[in-house]
Amino acid sequence: MLCEPKLWLTVGSGSGAQCCAWRCPGVNPKGWIDFDTLIRHAQMAERGKFHLLFMPDFQSMRGDTATDPQQVLMEPMMTLASVARGT
Repeated sequence: MLCEPKLWLTVGSGSGAQCCAWRCPGVNPKGWIDFDTLIRHAQMAERGKFHLLFMPDFQSMRGDTATDPQQVLMEPMMTLASVARGT
């Protein structure tokens, strides 16, 4: 049985996959805890016909919160439930 390929988006950093994108002008450095930012990303994925959103789960914070980009610090199920209200 062949699996059909899926297009998916990983959400969590609020600023994308580039490690220093959170420092760029116009990027909300608090996007990783902003539901409106996550909803906007989910809506863009929906318009682009993505199949699913993925939010990884970690047991603790990683890195220095003052200098490093933060990723996925909120509980994924509750976060995705609130993002679902916008899609």
